[in-house]
Order: sequence, then C-alpha cells, then structure tokens
Amino acid sequence: MKNPASPHDSNLSTPHEKPALTPAAPPLASAPIHAAASGAYRETGEQFRLLIENGTDVISILESDATIRYQSPSVQRVLGFSPAELQGRNALEFVHPDDVLHVQQRIRSGVAQPGVSFPVTYRFRHKDGSWRHLESVGNNLLHDPQIAGVVINSRDISERVAYEQQIFEQHTKLAESNRRLEAANAQLQTANARLAMLAETDNLTGLKNQRAFAWRIEQEVQRATRYGTALSLIIADIDKFKALNDSFGHLAGDRVLEIVADVLQKQVRKIDFVARYGGEEFVIIMPSTGPIGAIALAESLRASFEKTQWPERAVTLSFGVASLLPDQVEGEALFTEADRALYHAKSHGRNCVVHSASLRPDEKQSAHVPPRESSARHDSSTRIAAGDSAA
Repeated sequence: MKNPASPHDSNLSTPHEKPALTPAAPPLASAPIHAAASGAYRETGEQFRLLIENGTDVISILESDATIRYQSPSVQRVLGFSPAELQGRNALEFVHPDDVLHVQQRIRSGVAQPGVSFPVTYRFRHKDGSWRHLESVGNNLLHDPQIAGVVINSRDISERVAYEQQIFEQHTKLAESNRRLEAANAQLQTANARLAMLAETDNLTGLKNQRAFAWRIEQEVQRATRYGTALSLIIADIDKFKALNDSFGHLAGDRVLEIVADVLQKQVRKIDFVARYGGEEFVIIMPSTGPIGAIALAESLRASFEKTQWPERAVTLSFGVASLLPDQVEGEALFTEADRALYHAKSHGRNCVVHSASLRPDEKQSAHVPPRESSARHDSSTRIAAGDSAA
C-alpha cells in the first residue's frame, strides 16, 4: 500500500490550484546580443562625445534662470573659456549690455513654451575681452527628465557680421557718393540752364536776344509751313537813336531801350515772341497772324510809343512788317522782307508802319539796307549783343 502524498510534494497540486510555471531559461544567444548592444551604445556615445568636442558649434544647457549647467568643450576654441570657467555662471553675465534684455526676453519666451525652438542673435564676450557675434537656437527640454534644461546651440558668426557690416558701409558710401553726384549734376544742370538762358537773353532789357530769335523764327516758319497757318514778323527800330545817345549820353539811351522793351512785352500776346535783335532794333514773331493783324499791332505800338512819357525827349519808332508767303520756307526770307519794309519806313519819314506787301517790286529791289545806326552804339549792352550775334 502506497504512502499518502505529502502536501509539500512539488509534483502535486490541490484540486483548485494551478500548476506553478517554471521560468524558461534564457536562450543561449542572449548574452552575445546584449554584449553587442552594449558595445554599439558605447561606440555611439564615443562618437557623440567626439562630435560635441570637435564640432564648430557650441552646445550649452541652461537652467530656467540662464545658469550654465553644461558647456561643451568646443567653447574654448570659439570663446576662449574652458567649460569649467562657464559652468555654474549665469550666461547673461557674458552677454553684451545692449543685448541682455533681448536675450532675456527670448529665454523667458522659450521657457514658457516646452519643446519649442527659438532663435536669438547677440554678442557674447570672448575671454580676451572682445565681443563675438553668436547665432543661437534654443530648445526648451526642461520637461525632459534626461535633459531637464534649455539646450542652446550656438555658432560664431562674427566674420559674417563683419563682412555684412563692410558691405553695408560700402553701400552707404556708394549711396552718399551717388547722392553727392546727383546733387552735383543737379547744380550743373541748373548752371547750364542758367548759362543757356543768359546766352539767349539780352542783359539790358531782359528780352530774348538775336541768337534766340534766329532759332525761334526757323521753328515758327517750319510750323506754319507744315500746318498751313499764317505767320508775320515785325521789326521795330528807334528813330534817330544815335542822335539821342550823342545828345544825352548812353545811360539815357539805355533807359529808352528798357522802356521800349517794357511796352512791347505788355502789348503783345502770350504766344508772340519778342526779342532785342541788336542795338535799337526789336523783333516780334506773331504766330497765326496775317497781314491785317500784324499791321494793326504795329500801328498800336507806334501810337503807344508816340504817347509815352520819355525821360529826355520824344521818341518814335518805325516798323517794318512782313507775312509769310507760300514760297517762303526759311526764316531768313521772311526777315529780309520785313527788313526791306523797315528800310522803306525809315527812308519815308520814320514813325510809320510799312508792310512788305505794299512795296512795289522796284522798291524792294532798291531797298538795300545800309548798316544799322546800332553799329555806332558803344553802350555795354550793345557790345554784348554784338558778341552774341557773332557767336
């Protein structure tokens, strides 16, 4: 008869008791796998260490108050400090005073946003006392128990900043040079415009001079020919002007010239062109005006001068008028016609108006105009006008 089973017999179990599970032995290959993983981890760690120590970037881990908890060895190559000299110090101590507030704000903003990266550019003091420009990217890993800090990856951009500053200064100098050049060009244009105006202006009367008239008459003849419009020219000459100069002096003669110029300017139209041709002669170009209108203006001017109060003695003017003919295509031809009419007026009593159309062919042929009385003038304004003419 068999003995009753012992309650401590391991091969037995009570009616409601599950058999105990014996832990399986680990596979034979587990030990080599763990060894390989451990070796790979050590190799990766060593590679990471070498990367941090020899990289161009500086890696820092800051507390939330900017205290440096970790500093990569590369800081000595970039900023001159050993890691030990910076660890435990507040990073803001080394930031340029003008950049501290900006960096503080960026760190606070980053601390308030876990897992969010934030860029910041600032100046950091080198161990030699100089300032280096750093471009950093911060990443808030305070929530990560393995890091528990703000990781800052910094790069020295001092050379880039210096280069950009050099380019900026060069651009600034170039812009200033361009501004000065533009100002000089503007002054030159103003001076040239002034010279051009003086070259075409009679300095005594302020009217346009012979040079300006010569250009304008050709333009008006071309325009009238092109569009088939009327055009007339008046030449006015002060009667016995040489005798007035001889009797009362050249200053009195100059005053008479100024009065004549003033009256002419006040009585012509805006589209008319008035100039002092030389000496005591004046010319009026009248666009869109035929013989009747031109004669009417000349007669009105003649009457006005007859009534003018003169400083020394009464002064009258003679007028020669010509209107453009279909076969005339140059200003010189129109001027010659007006000049012949003026000669006829001067040789037939003066103080009158003569239109070239009223001259007989034989009168035109005989109207060889002698040198003007202005050739005997010796006032300064006449000499300058003669110089303009020669030019």
